[in-house]
Amino acid sequence: MAVIKLIQSLPFNTIITGTTRNPRKQRLLQKLNLDKVLITDDPLTLPGSAGQFDKIIDLVGPATIADSFTHLAEFGILNSTGQLGGQWTLPEFDPIVDIPNNRYLTGFYSGNVTADQIQHLVSYIENHQIDVTPDKTFDLAHTREAHEYLAQSTGIGKVVVLI
Repeated sequence: MAVIKLIQSLPFNTIITGTTRNPRKQRLLQKLNLDKVLITDDPLTLPGSAGQFDKIIDLVGPATIADSFTHLAEFGILNSTGQLGGQWTLPEFDPIVDIPNNRYLTGFYSGNVTADQIQHLVSYIENHQIDVTPDKTFDLAHTREAHEYLAQSTGIGKVVVLI
């Protein structure tokens, strides 16, 4: 899996923590070399015992930004790169007040990616032999089954529907 190769290339003192709402996925995530897996009851907040992190990749987006900041260590970086929480904006967001002192907020929007950047990513995947095999693949006639599989929340990784 891609996660294993990327984790192996990180500095030796890097601790990777992941989250899941499904306790059955804890063992699967640990097999991907995550150091710690947090089980969350609420998909919009981390448990109070989660602690502080130097870097956070927030895939849920605006719905969890405020909570993510409460877990960000001083001089840490919060990257918002997803919008899975059903909220698209941060209404009444004041960066001076809402971003804690000495913390950083960055983002990633795939609509701004160039062909050269995509080629760089593909070359990196090839050069480092990163496995990007999808969790499951369906053909177009089985799109309903793909949605049902996703709704079960049992898989780890992307699901692809081929046209």
